Amino acid sequence: MNLSFAHIENVEHIKMLSASSTFGVGLLTSIVFYFCNLFGIECEMYDKKIEKAKSSAALKLIGKASEAGAAGIMDVQFQIHATTVFMYGIAYK
Repeated sequence: MNLSFAHIENVEHIKMLSASSTFGVGLLTSIVFYFCNLFGIECEMYDKKIEKAKSSAALKLIGKASEAGAAGIMDVQFQIHATTVFMYGIAYK
């Protein structure tokens, strides 16, 4: 299964797919996030939550493509809002 970030020519488009994933922040991460915002520094704990959500959304998208009989996904795009990741692309074969 290809996860491509470009448009691929000479393939059959199956359908547009989308997936989302949200991870809760948790008490400890919220406290650390508050202090990071207060002092203007990077919050690695919060970043890890976002990375988990990105990985989860990508796996869901790949699963949906497999169910549709796709060889891959092209034009993959994503949006991040807090710890929610929306990912979408076009399944092809």
